[in-house]
Amino acid sequence: SNHITDTGVQHISQGLESVQSVYLNFDSNKGITNAGLATLGAALGRMREVNCCLNDVDLQDDYVQAFSEHLSTSYAKTGRTTNTCCLTLSENPSLHTTGQLGNLGQFCSTLSLNLERTGITSVGLEG
Repeated sequence: SNHITDTGVQHISQGLESVQSVYLNFDSNKGITNAGLATLGAALGRMREVNCCLNDVDLQDDYVQAFSEHLSTSYAKTGRTTNTCCLTLSENPSLHTTGQLGNLGQFCSTLSLNLERTGITSVGLEG
């Protein structure tokens, strides 16, 4: 298969060091797990504007937790108070809890979240 894996996501993330605004589409890439999403979260946390699509990538709750934690930790270091984030997590039926997304409320002043066809039934965001 020609799917992007954690290694590919890590290489892409490392290439974004000076970027302030990004649109990334990883739809249907089934090779992305905790390691890739942690690196991606850390990279995106430094940015002012994030649009990231992770549709149909077999996301698990702990993957999203790693992403969210690294995102907010990285963002906290910037000292900024405003960020725009559009995150699409649809078509990931194994996502069940929104506790893993709680950190997004601290990262985003404007948040657009697509959770269609996931196992998530309600959203609680801190921040």
